[in-house]
Amino acid sequence: MIDIHALPGRLIDLNTISMPIAFQKPRPQNYTNKFPYDLPHIASLHVTSRHRNYVLSNIDFVFGGSALNSLATQTIPKGSTYVVCRVPGTNIVMAKNHKIYKCDLTLPSFQFERLVTGNRMEGRHSSSFVEHLQVMEVGNFRVLFSAEVDAFDPADQSAVEVKLLKAKNWGTKVIFQMISSGSAKMCHGITKDGHITRIDLVPLSDLTENAVQKYSRDKLESNILRHMCRLKELIEEYQCGCVLVLSFDSNSELKLTLPSYDIDLIPSARVVTELIQ
Repeated sequence: MIDIHALPGRLIDLNTISMPIAFQKPRPQNYTNKFPYDLPHIASLHVTSRHRNYVLSNIDFVFGGSALNSLATQTIPKGSTYVVCRVPGTNIVMAKNHKIYKCDLTLPSFQFERLVTGNRMEGRHSSSFVEHLQVMEVGNFRVLFSAEVDAFDPADQSAVEVKLLKAKNWGTKVIFQMISSGSAKMCHGITKDGHITRIDLVPLSDLTENAVQKYSRDKLESNILRHMCRLKELIEEYQCGCVLVLSFDSNSELKLTLPSYDIDLIPSARVVTELIQ
């Protein structure tokens, strides 16, 4: 069931948290991003068309939270498979990270998220999640981003990324993830010896300065636009609904290939039409 009015956890007043605070050791809570605990990819277009009354002919791409980083850095994360297809009945190119993963929702990162949203660190983590939908202009393209949001700040109603990452690990992946989810700031936890010792709210602009030092900002932008143009060009050779694997060759050029196994990215053309038109 899709709740189109859902909000992520509400960020509490961080000054009310007494630190240092120790991580707890509750019983494991295992999670797998498979139905019914994961939204079908077509859901973002269904909500945009049917509930937000947005004209889909104005959209060129649908991206998840990590697509921009792969296009910018010309890399595919280890263990991930990026798949793309043209959505039947439209000219929209959908690109998603197709990866089944398992995780333990009692890990420190999830305990920290529960803490800053006013829940018990040792409590059960909700298996539901909230995705933020937004249409942004990237070069000459309009992109519908559908990315998970960790929390929201009631002070300004803005989305918030919640992380325990060390500052040295604030790479482009985090920056593009925040841009995709519409997060204007990061709630950053600092840890030492199994305790949270400090919590900061860091604006996206400050994070960007640290994250792009390894790359030229102009180069990152150029890579994104070049590969989006190339993706549009290559996918025209295939029928709508045909699922393809996106990768980069040794010269960092984007390429599309047929998968070696069946991948269900979207439903049949008939079902897609019922959902979005």
